[in-house]
Amino acid sequence: AGMHCGISNKNYHATKDLSSTNLKLSLESLYKYKLSLDGKLPFKQTPTMALGTAVHAYTLEPENFHNEIAIKPDLGSSKADKILMSDFEEANQGKVLITKSQAIDARAMSDNILRHPEVAQIMRNSVCEQSGLYTDKHTGMSCKYRPDIRNKHFIADIKSTVSIKPGKFAADINKFGYHVSAAHYLEGDKTLHDTSHEQFIFIAVENKYPFEVAVYTLGAKSLERGYEL
Repeated sequence: AGMHCGISNKNYHATKDLSSTNLKLSLESLYKYKLSLDGKLPFKQTPTMALGTAVHAYTLEPENFHNEIAIKPDLGSSKADKILMSDFEEANQGKVLITKSQAIDARAMSDNILRHPEVAQIMRNSVCEQSGLYTDKHTGMSCKYRPDIRNKHFIADIKSTVSIKPGKFAADINKFGYHVSAAHYLEGDKTLHDTSHEQFIFIAVENKYPFEVAVYTLGAKSLERGYEL
């Protein structure tokens, strides 16, 4: 139990401790949740998810970027090119693969995030990408959480989105269960750090040019619903 540095995304996701991702899957289907725990539900990473992972790496752990992300070479569809791509994928097993175009977009998104004045304040005196392991006091289940940014006053998460407009991003929160994740993360912090705050911050960045950024705090009613779920 405790907060740990240096655990890779691959190793973090490989453990069977209860995560916010599994929590949200269990709300959809307990059968799918069980299959996921047993390693029988293949994980499919979409291009949007890969882009988001690259943005996180550029922003929070730039020194570790190439340990987590691999940029695919520009190759054609010839037999020789297919062999080269296969060799590249084999050499980069366990890494998230992105295109050069995605890498350019991810870097621009990260630059805009880091230029935002409120983000500078959020990241000051905070730690990034630590993995927390704890036992839930209500159920005795082994749990984990990996906040993007945290300190004793709040937890903050970076989210890529189609639009940073308040109404549209609020719809994202409900659609993707971000309020459930927030409750899970805050519960982990209460257990490990004895915190009492209820502050969960979203750093939202659009995934299309000009990659605008907005900072929001999750409302009390949404967080309460996250705890209920």
